[in-house]
Amino acid sequence: MKALCVTENRALELRDIQSPSSPPPGYVNVKITAAAINHGDITFFKLQGAASLATGARLESVWGASAAGTVTEISANVPSSSLGRKVAIYRGLAAVSDSLGLWCETAQIPYGACLLLPDHVDAKDYSGSLVNVVTDYAFLETAAAEGHHGVVVTAGGSATGRAIAVLARRRGMPILTIVRSDRAKGEIQQL
Repeated sequence: MKALCVTENRALELRDIQSPSSPPPGYVNVKITAAAINHGDITFFKLQGAASLATGARLESVWGASAAGTVTEISANVPSSSLGRKVAIYRGLAAVSDSLGLWCETAQIPYGACLLLPDHVDAKDYSGSLVNVVTDYAFLETAAAEGHHGVVVTAGGSATGRAIAVLARRRGMPILTIVRSDRAKGEIQQL
């Protein structure tokens, strides 16, 4: 199969690599429709030594943390109803010790890293959809664990800012949201 790989010199290279075998228990094989390049990918790509900070080994140097596609094969401990379903994937949702990144034609990942999508949507529209929400959730978890009593969001009108506003309110955590327009202010207040 084809995969976009990162070389030792931090260049991207399209390579032919071995396709995944049948998935082990709790895993699925997903035919990737679209893969996103997120800020975290760019950080790991640019900073020498940063790849060691990433979760999971970089088998075959295939990177990529979020994508979307169709489940083509399931294993034990995976609901049979997920076979053939469209999914959004974020590798950060489950610890993975040795799996490919998602910049490839077929990924083998834990079922828990998948979000089933409705049949009527186009999977490619959801290739990076989980990153903002997971980032916001992790931020609020860290803030609470460190004893902070509120948060300030400087990009309140962004997708990340809007998501963190909703999650903070649900937790009862005070939030100060900075936006650039009255329209954005009204939208944040209605969330």
